[in-house]
Amino acid sequence: MLLGLAHNLLVDGEVSYVAQIAGLESAWDNFSGEQGSSRPVASSDKDREELEADFGAVVGGMQVMRAIRDGLGELFPEHGIVMSEDYEEAPNGLL
Repeated sequence: MLLGLAHNLLVDGEVSYVAQIAGLESAWDNFSGEQGSSRPVASSDKDREELEADFGAVVGGMQVMRAIRDGLGELFPEHGIVMSEDYEEAPNGLL
């Protein structure tokens, strides 16, 4: 389970998991069953603002990557690998 979490952290990025923790922080009273109980994680308003900006950048980066993948179609190098028969054509798809 921990290896799966580590893999997903690398794939999804740290920001998405920190955002989930921030969501738990805001709903902690519902989970703990006690109003005002101590929270395992606390963040400041500045931390939340930075998280929102980082999350927006991650979403923007994913949208750009999706646009590149859609633009290249079959020439998009899955896992960084371009098929040998597509090698000459692949760089032209980026221009």
